[in-house]
Amino acid sequence: MKMWKKMKKDAEAISPVVATLLLVLVAVASVTAFYVWQSSWQKGITEQVGDTGVQSSLTIGGSTTVYDFMTVAADLYMKNNTNYKVTVQGGGSGAGIAAAASGAVDIGMSSNSLTDAQKTQYPKLVETVVGKDGVCVVVPTANTHLLTSMNSTVLYAIYAVNGGLTTFTAPTWLPHAGAKYIWSEVPKTAAQNNGITSFCNGAQTVKIYDRSDVSGTEEQFVKMLTGSKKQLEDVGITASHALGNNALVAAVAADGDGIGFTPFGFITSSAGVAQLTGGFQSNGKLVPEVASVTNIKDLSYGGARVLEVLTNGAPTGSVKAFITFITSPQVNTQVCTSTGFVSIYA
Repeated sequence: MKMWKKMKKDAEAISPVVATLLLVLVAVASVTAFYVWQSSWQKGITEQVGDTGVQSSLTIGGSTTVYDFMTVAADLYMKNNTNYKVTVQGGGSGAGIAAAASGAVDIGMSSNSLTDAQKTQYPKLVETVVGKDGVCVVVPTANTHLLTSMNSTVLYAIYAVNGGLTTFTAPTWLPHAGAKYIWSEVPKTAAQNNGITSFCNGAQTVKIYDRSDVSGTEEQFVKMLTGSKKQLEDVGITASHALGNNALVAAVAADGDGIGFTPFGFITSSAGVAQLTGGFQSNGKLVPEVASVTNIKDLSYGGARVLEVLTNGAPTGSVKAFITFITSPQVNTQVCTSTGFVSIYA
């Protein structure tokens, strides 16, 4: 009996200690859970903003010409900055400009400098040149029609008439008998107003290929034809107006009667298309030119233009770091060399 009373007394004495220990354990568990939660939360935030205090993901969109440059540049950047995710998407220069201005992307891409109207519309946009390029007139590599050179007046007439642009009047010196130009009505060389001595081979209709209406490449092409940077009319072009550069090159390469235009960087040995051997005489130029690294570098080629990225205001943080990386001499030269464009350091 005495032993039982002693045990009961001891138990009553220990109970407060046990209670205290339980409270301590509960408190420790709570603190531990909070720490785990806090650590997880901090990790999530770190993954979003990066270890350097800037965001670890970048979205880039716009020009399908600059897209080829940017995908290579983005891969290089992510290899050197493994905590970053850079997403690149196309859509056209016009889409890239608008997306950068609205904040839909961190960086927009354009294959042309902004026009005065665009600068007025988007006054906060900041342009950074990342490369140079030239828009070239291309035909299938085989060129069975034996076209050697062409001028802007002839090509514009073909695009307008064969595209169904009713407001266009073909020049009287350019022979034309049908509803659409056929190859035998096309001068073999870049004759203009007079001096036409020979014509191309073939009685087939000249098949014209076009880009989408938000294309900076198309704007530069029209500038080559007319002297004014604008879009082609939405007329009955042979192929879809939504063609990207790669699709247009493939379409022309596969069409023996086709003719089109593409960036200099897309003309490769495996592309199946080629510039005219005698060149193209742009609006305002006296003689035909063949695009080259030299005349694109100094922008003397009639179809030369700059490739740009755009930010909504001066770039800062991770955006600035990325642009600094892709415009550094070694990286810029490497990317342009691998994609066929002309480096800003060429």
